[in-house]
Amino acid sequence: MPALPVWRTTPPPLPEHLWFLLPPGVHLLDLAGPAQVLTHPRLGSARPHYIGSSSQLRAAQGLPLHQLESLPQTLPPRSWLLVIGCHRSAELLHSNTGRELAHWLARVQPQSDLTACICSGALLAARAGLLDGNACTTHHQLLDELRALAPRAQVRENCLFTCAGNLWTSAGIASGMDLCLHLVAQHWGYEAANTVARDLVLYHRRSGGDPQLDIRLQHRNHVNQRLHRLQDRILQKPGHPWTVAELAGEVHLSQRHLSRLFREQLGLSLKSYLQQVRLAHAEQLLREGAGQSTRWRRQWATSRRDSFGACGTSIAAGRRPAWPATECHRVELDANCYTTSAWPTSGPCGKFGNKGAQPKRSDQGGKAQE
Repeated sequence: MPALPVWRTTPPPLPEHLWFLLPPGVHLLDLAGPAQVLTHPRLGSARPHYIGSSSQLRAAQGLPLHQLESLPQTLPPRSWLLVIGCHRSAELLHSNTGRELAHWLARVQPQSDLTACICSGALLAARAGLLDGNACTTHHQLLDELRALAPRAQVRENCLFTCAGNLWTSAGIASGMDLCLHLVAQHWGYEAANTVARDLVLYHRRSGGDPQLDIRLQHRNHVNQRLHRLQDRILQKPGHPWTVAELAGEVHLSQRHLSRLFREQLGLSLKSYLQQVRLAHAEQLLREGAGQSTRWRRQWATSRRDSFGACGTSIAAGRRPAWPATECHRVELDANCYTTSAWPTSGPCGKFGNKGAQPKRSDQGGKAQE
């Protein structure tokens, strides 16, 4: 089952230093893509450091790079370390420079808050012993070499990037940018990730052992800025009972024009998109548990009867939401929705509570009764 999205209430610490480790023969796109994403002005003022075993080197594409910083003895707090891929990585690993870089990486990597290996940079991490017992990946042409260097690692194929604690690896050049966009979404928020992606004219992809996209990263493969702003607005307030009329007013379009444009650009109706957002948000609230505040539990009420059937079936998807199997919750709804207690985790759709009876509307207060 795909991992449920997480709406964070407290963001993780943001980096203050970005250390880009450049080996000889570095691939320019392996470096430029992540650097372009992580140094975007929208993300603040994290200081980039471009470091290497010498102050100058030549990239794989022939461009000479000068004034590189030397390898630091220690990393300051809130540091991210990015190991950039290079050409002929096998030759590098058997050279004195490769051994020096691997030794340095093994020593300082525990000091970093996060380490990301871009493309063949995973081979250098393997040489440093960082991948043992961890899930990892690299360019598809280097997978066998990665297995040989790290026989105890869990080498993954057919994925864009992997995560093992604070250690990340990506499969190639483009997936290195996918990984960095994912990190932006985790640490700065999905709105920031969408802003960076649109500014760089990129589209979101996400893997990490699960080929399905988070709802907040789905349906973004278009260039209509009005619809991007509208999606951002919806995702900023996933618990709001949006209507087509209200959303049309947000982007100054008629309801008919917005509905037609939404289907043309995203390939689904606006109503279906709202249902997917509400379902993902509801699943997240239920996963957080009954101990959350009433304010959070009441946000489930955004799913009106025109979005979900009376039995909790998603009309668009034609199935029940995948509620956590270990917990039942009482969900408080507004006057336009039903209230149910102890929703069964098994049994036919449409069964409510222990008796399996459909809830009935009361004449007063709009509350449902069993």
